[in-house]
Amino acid sequence: AYVYSTVLRCLEDDDCLDALRACAGAVRPGGQVLAVEMVLPEGVPPSPSGLADVYAMAVYGGKDRTEAQWADLMTSAGFGKPTFHPVEGPFVIVAATLAATLAEPEVGR
Repeated sequence: AYVYSTVLRCLEDDDCLDALRACAGAVRPGGQVLAVEMVLPEGVPPSPSGLADVYAMAVYGGKDRTEAQWADLMTSAGFGKPTFHPVEGPFVIVAATLAATLAEPEVGR
């Protein structure tokens, strides 16, 4: 597994996708990416991570993301649909396994 800990939130979507694609290219078949991040609730209800999201945008140009946004990034990078595992505090482990289509060698190569 490759682990990102509060790093991807500091990146804009395109840069985050590049980092996840690089990880997908390096991980072995069946390997995972684990991202320890804040996951925003869907919609606009107040969230304890709300001010942290503003900080990520203002200082780094990144942002915190919802489960749907994480799923879009992970699958676009070549991973399967992620699972979400809350841990102590405001953090969630976003876990995704390399998609089978990327893990299988191409025929004829």
